[in-house]
Amino acid sequence: MKVMVKTCLMVALMTLSLPVLGTDCTNPDITLNSQAEVDNFQADYGGVGGCDTVTGTLWAEGNDIYNLDGLAGLVNVEGTLWVFQNPVLTNLSGLANLTNVGGNLYIQINDALTNLDGLANLTDVSGDLAIQNNAALTNLEGLAQLTNFNGVLFINFSPALTNLNGLDNLTSVAYLQISSNPALTNLDGLANLTSVGALTIESNATLTNLDAFANLTSVGGDLFIYDNAALASCYGLATVLDEIDDAGPGPGSPPIPDVGGLVTLENNLPGCNSVAEALIPPVVTPVPASGPFALVLLTCLMLLSGITGVRRQA
Repeated sequence: MKVMVKTCLMVALMTLSLPVLGTDCTNPDITLNSQAEVDNFQADYGGVGGCDTVTGTLWAEGNDIYNLDGLAGLVNVEGTLWVFQNPVLTNLSGLANLTNVGGNLYIQINDALTNLDGLANLTDVSGDLAIQNNAALTNLEGLAQLTNFNGVLFINFSPALTNLNGLDNLTSVAYLQISSNPALTNLDGLANLTSVGALTIESNATLTNLDAFANLTSVGGDLFIYDNAALASCYGLATVLDEIDDAGPGPGSPPIPDVGGLVTLENNLPGCNSVAEALIPPVVTPVPASGPFALVLLTCLMLLSGITGVRRQA
């Protein structure tokens, strides 16, 4: 009997220590300007049993904020979430339980932030998503579970970002801007996009092709591709730039029915400075054979041509 009572008491204490799920925080809009305020989030705004939902805007901005662990119980932000100008913040692991942002999500000017892995459970962003001016950010793989998003997507001014892997679940966005990411070599993470409201790819110095847009069939507004110093092929946009109406009906009119606004391709490498250039398939250069296979191939060719190098005896 004593053992049973002790066990029940332990379970009760553990239950009391956990936040009550589905509970709104006491303030609708919350601003956290220091690590201490982040650490005291539940004490200051959680009420009696803790909270998991901010009903308004949550803003985290502070010179000494190095983690967001105090937000570990947070599941839902019904308004906009700002992670803004935190120079020593290295990760977002404190947001590991966050599944929904009902407004916009802004991750901007966090100089030490290297990844978004803390957002691994985020599935819904109802507003816009801006990832900008994060000097050390190398990848977006933490967004791999983001499936319900149709807003504006900004990926700008991230000098260490090399790819967009993690955005594979996106199929449609209201506007896509990818600008001034000098280490970005490809857009393969966007390979499942089929429609965008408007598209701008600008000033990405090492981007070489737009093959990731092969499944794109509709651009509702303007399409701007310019000032990409290494971009030599825009053939990935052939479906939206040709004269065939793939969107059925397309947002535009002939001769480019799949684009509803202006089309500008300029200041890229030859092959991507006009619609005509973009519609030319890239030339595939065969790789010369080498090693033992090359010897076999050469022998076969010689036999077929009647030159064997071996004289028959009379």
